[in-house]
Order: sequence, then C-alpha cells, then structure tokens
Amino acid sequence: MDKKISSKRYEPQIIDLNNKNSSYTLIIDLTGVHKKILEIGTSTGYISKILKERGNSVTGIELDHSAGLLAQKYCDRIIFGDVEALALNKKLEPAFFDVILCGDVLEHLKNPAKILKKLQKFLKPDGYLVVSLPNFCHGDVLLNLLNGDFRYTSMGLLDETHLRFFGLKNIITLFAECGYQISDLHTTNLDIGNTELKINQENVPQDLLKFIRSLPNSTVYQYIFIAHPSENIDNPSIENVDIGKIFSDSLQESFQAINAPLLQIISDKESRLVTTSETVRLLEQTLSVKEQQVLEQSNYIKALEQNLSVKEQQVLEQSNHIKALEQQISSLKMSITWQLTTKFHKKVIVRLLPTGSMRRNCYNLGIKGGRILITEGINSFLIKSREYRRSLRSRDKNLQK
Repeated sequence: MDKKISSKRYEPQIIDLNNKNSSYTLIIDLTGVHKKILEIGTSTGYISKILKERGNSVTGIELDHSAGLLAQKYCDRIIFGDVEALALNKKLEPAFFDVILCGDVLEHLKNPAKILKKLQKFLKPDGYLVVSLPNFCHGDVLLNLLNGDFRYTSMGLLDETHLRFFGLKNIITLFAECGYQISDLHTTNLDIGNTELKINQENVPQDLLKFIRSLPNSTVYQYIFIAHPSENIDNPSIENVDIGKIFSDSLQESFQAINAPLLQIISDKESRLVTTSETVRLLEQTLSVKEQQVLEQSNYIKALEQNLSVKEQQVLEQSNHIKALEQQISSLKMSITWQLTTKFHKKVIVRLLPTGSMRRNCYNLGIKGGRILITEGINSFLIKSREYRRSLRSRDKNLQK
C-alpha cells in the first residue's frame, strides 16, 4: 500500500449498529463476542473499539503508523507494518485466533491468495475469517466503463490504493482455491447513481440503464461473509448470466412503445384494406353485371345487324325488281302496241271521255281495276273492290247529311 496516503480517511463519522446495510455492522455481528481476534488493517481502531467493548481481545496490524497509534488504545496489541511483508510466523502464535478480520483489506494486496493461505495456520480449528470486499461489478462502475472512464476515487469501489478487483464469482473462486468454505454471505446495497462513481443518468439511455439494473448484483456495494478453512469445499456455484435475455427484456418496454403506434398503423391499414377489398368485390360484381349487359347488348346489336342485312337484301331485291319493272315499262312504252294505245288514248279517249267527266272516271276506274287484276290477282281485286264500294257508301251518307 502507498504509505503516503493515510488510512485515517476510512474512519466513519458514526457506526449505526442498527443499520444492516452497513458493512461495519455486518462485520461486527459476524465476528461475535468474547473471542480472540486478529484485525488486519485497523486504521484508527473504529472497529477495534466496538469489538473490545463486546468482550473481545483484539490484536491489530496496521501499515499507517499514525493511524495505528490511535488504534493502539483499543487493541491488546498492535503490529505496525505491511501484512504482506511481515514475518507473521514470528509475530503471531499458531492456532491462536477465533476470528481473523479482513475488512476491505484483500483488494489492497498484491497477492491476496498468498495471505489467505498464510492466515489459516493462525486460526483455531473452529476459527474463521470475516471478510468484506467491494463489488467491482456495481452498476456505477459498469456505466463508467461503458463511458470509457476508469476513474479512481479516494475511497469506495475504485479506491486509489486498490490493486485487486472482485466480482462474486471471483471471490468464490479465490477462497475455494485457498481452501476456504464461504458461508453467511451478506451484501450491502447502493442503488445505481448513489455511489461515489455516479454519473449523470440523464446522459444514459434509459434502455441501457434498465439493462444495467437488471444485471445480477448490479446494486451490490460490498460482499460480507464468513470463510472457514476446509478440505471439503462446496461453495455455491454461480450460474452464467443470460446476457442476451436480460438485454432483450430490458428493451421490451421501448419495443412496445415503438411498436404500439406501428401496430396501430398496421391495424388501420388492414382495416382500410378490408374496406378496399369489399369495395373492389362490389365493383367486380358491378363490372360482371355490366359485362353481361354489354354482352346482351352486343348480341342484340348483332341480331339487329343481321336483321338489317336481311332488310337491306330485301330492299336491294325490291330495288332490282323496280328497275326491272321500269325497264319493262320503258320497253312497253317503246313497243308498237304502247304507241298505238297512246295514240288511241290521246285521239279517242281524251275526246270522248273528257277529264273530270263521269265517263272518264268510270274509264279510269276500269283501267285501275284491270291493272290490279293483272298484277295482283283476283283476290286482291275483290278485296279492293269491296273497300271501294264501302268508301262510296260512306261518302254518300256524308253527302246526305
């Protein structure tokens, strides 16, 4: 340890023995009463004093001479020096102590495993260590590391005199390798943002902060426990953390916040799609009806076109017939008979039957009847004769009125 830095800085203003979230309280409770105690790192003796008041005899080891002088009045014996450099075999009696207290000490040592092995010989057969160690895996440390900051402080998790750093797995492994069975494991807890390493949480994404909080032991400030020398070590195993699941779970709230409006948009789109699909279906039905109507109209038009074609053919035939008649008439007019008839009509009929006379009307009627008889036949002649007589009778009645 650096001799230029005084251990007096570790002395608390007060120790509240009712505060079970205090490493001092837990250490004192686990140490017990009326025991022979070796306290490594007494500082000013603030723990030694309470242990002494509880009927314990205390032997202290302290590197800081000025702090050790203050602790001396509470200790039955004080040894000055670096515990790693001291010849403990010459200073201490084997199998003498009920409890060896290592309160926030091991993290300051170059080789804590070597010291742990040495200390066993000074414990009674039923003796044990009382240990407290800071948790390097606290959330405030992790956030600083993620921020690229490994900053030491005068005290606390990253005390400027710390040489070793521990998480719970490392503690269990270290003590198992040194021949100790851990029991009565306790913790003190400080929430993230409440330690000397706190950072401005407003600058930390909430999802990241939630993830750090979800990590095991992320609020543990110190581990305090008993360690018994043992040949049959069965320390509790620490399961590997499912980082992926913890990370995924920590993002769920944000995912839900992001997904909620997206899901609403999708729901709206799906609703509109259903409406649009129904509209399309109705339009398809309407289109099908219209197509059927168009088909029917098309068939009707085709029928009309066919009928028109027939009528046009008939008209053509009538036209050809008329032309033929006109040709016959023309030929007739050119014939000798027609010429004689015409002369007869002009010289005889016109003179004997003047136009407008009754004789001329009878003559015209006879000519007309003869034409009907010749061109249309006897039936048509009879029908039109009866119609003519009816028209005469109707005219006579009108004249009589």
